[in-house]
Amino acid sequence: MSIPPVVEMLIRERLWEMRSPEELQQRLGRGLRAELTRQADWAHSHHEYPTFDTQGSNLRVSPIGSANPISMFPRCAHTGCTARRAKTFARMVALYADRTVIPDPFTHVFAFHHSHAPIYMIDLLRVLEVLTPFIRAGLLELGPPLENQGALPADVKIAFMDTANELTEAYSSDLCGSIEEVEGDQVVFVKGLPIPDCEDVPMGRPVSVLDTTEGLERLTAEFRAVGDLPVIRNAAAQEVARVMRGITQEMLFAASAHATTTVGARPDIQFLTRFQESGGRYGIDQDLAQVSALSLPWVADLQPTELLELRDRAGRALPAFRALLASHLSNGLSGQEIVRELRAQAEEVDAEICAIEKQHDKLYRFGIEALAISFFGYALSTAQPGVIGASLAAIVAALAHVQSTLRDSESKRAKLITNPAVVLMESQRLLDERTA
Repeated sequence: MSIPPVVEMLIRERLWEMRSPEELQQRLGRGLRAELTRQADWAHSHHEYPTFDTQGSNLRVSPIGSANPISMFPRCAHTGCTARRAKTFARMVALYADRTVIPDPFTHVFAFHHSHAPIYMIDLLRVLEVLTPFIRAGLLELGPPLENQGALPADVKIAFMDTANELTEAYSSDLCGSIEEVEGDQVVFVKGLPIPDCEDVPMGRPVSVLDTTEGLERLTAEFRAVGDLPVIRNAAAQEVARVMRGITQEMLFAASAHATTTVGARPDIQFLTRFQESGGRYGIDQDLAQVSALSLPWVADLQPTELLELRDRAGRALPAFRALLASHLSNGLSGQEIVRELRAQAEEVDAEICAIEKQHDKLYRFGIEALAISFFGYALSTAQPGVIGASLAAIVAALAHVQSTLRDSESKRAKLITNPAVVLMESQRLLDERTA
């Protein structure tokens, strides 16, 4: 798998270690931004992004909307939600999909000079730090940037516009907001939008930078006095259209990659449901979104490299693990009920595997001792053919008994390690190893 050159350079330079927008801008200003931009321009025309055949038996997933923490259409209005979604996304890549594919946002950022938006860049780089092990392992593939898709197909564009207008109208009566100064710009903050994290931010979501030269003082004073101006609804409508268009483009990307589509927040699901009703052709896998959002004991505490190790250790249990979680969620079990069941199963499986391993060691010692005795008898009887035959028969019998019993033990163990609870059991062991 070929990693886009911009991504390779960002990883090599470890730009996520820049902990403030000012520090990042200083680092980029030393000729690095110019080189990244040059690489991005080259990649747009020449980099060979992966092409995708039909899925076959593998589960290829392409998260869209708020399920993708490095979307070109970010939903998060604060760094905390970006970090939270990055961890959820990492668990999905490691445990809930065979392969994950998303559009390459990094090349777009530098090709279109968005690297001057330092807060967005800081968030993007922090997510890249989390996802780098999965990119290196080939579990997360970066496909062509969204702008390579071209314009929306005519039927999709009609369904998209109808849905965006309907949602804007439905939410317009609940909108409220304020106009604040942010780094010298007058910004409209809106609350009540059908967009994740809007309500998480005290002022609402920043959606529009106003022209500071045309009646801003009058507009600001009037807005603060009345609290309901056309500019707020216009800004909200633009933001709804921006986010929904992004979801639509990501959905078309997923379809072109022959990938299962999943989303991470109710407003995104609402849009896609309305979109389908308006003539959109693509569906979503809501079970996968719910499953990957579960906070399971021990699993939730693993670092990215530990998640990769967990995938390797518990690989044979993952298909049953995914199926069990999806089944329980669709049957209405709560996350707490699922966790209790998996904890109980993990304790039982761990005890059974330990018992099998002890039996295995005991049989091994028994076999060695039996062989030693048989060889001793053989050595003492080399001059007596009858005793030699008996000694050889004892050797063969001891070997057969040990081999048969070991086969039974291995068969039981092979069955146990496909149990869904093995995922939790191995997660706990990984955490124990970290603290040992």
